[in-house]
Amino acid sequence: MLHETLSGVAPKNVCVFESDRDFYLAGARVYPFTVPHDAIHCVGFTVAAEGHKAAVCTDLGHVDARILSILSGCELILFEANHDVDMLMAGGYPYLLKRRILSGNGHMNNEDAARAIVSLHAHGVKNVILGHLSRENNYPELAMVTVRSVLEEAGIADDVHLAIASREEPTGVFELK
Repeated sequence: MLHETLSGVAPKNVCVFESDRDFYLAGARVYPFTVPHDAIHCVGFTVAAEGHKAAVCTDLGHVDARILSILSGCELILFEANHDVDMLMAGGYPYLLKRRILSGNGHMNNEDAARAIVSLHAHGVKNVILGHLSRENNYPELAMVTVRSVLEEAGIADDVHLAIASREEPTGVFELK
C-alpha cells in the first residue's frame, strides 16, 4: 500500500519511521520528534553524526521545554518563522484559518520565533536558518529584521548567525565545526 503512493521511488529508498524514536541512516542518528501542530504526524528532525547535530523544525505552533531539550546542542537549525501577525490579520485569509495559524498548534510568527531562538541560544544554538515563511503573510526582509531586533534586545545578535531559506533555490552550504 505504501509503495503504491510512492510511485517512482525505489523500495530501497523508503524509510518508514516512528515519531519520537531514533533510527540510523548512513551512520547518522536521525531523531523524528513530534511537534505541536494541528495536522496529523507532524515531526521535526535532528540529525547527529561525527559529533555534530543539526535540526529541521517547522510546522509548530509553539516551543516548549521538550522541544528546547530536543534542539539543545544543535549547531544549525532550520526553524519556522512563518508569518507576521499584522500581515496575517490584515490579509485575505478567512477568520477560521487565521485563528488556526495563530493558535498554539498553528505556526510560529516572527516574534515568537525570535523569542524561541533566544531560548535556543541559551541551549547552545548559534546558527539558524529561518524557514517556512508564508508567501502571503511574511517576507524575508521582515522576518530577518524582526528576529534580529529581538536578538539585539537580548544582547546576542552578534552571537547568532541568521540566514533565510529560499523557496526557489538551495539556500547554501553550511559547514558544522
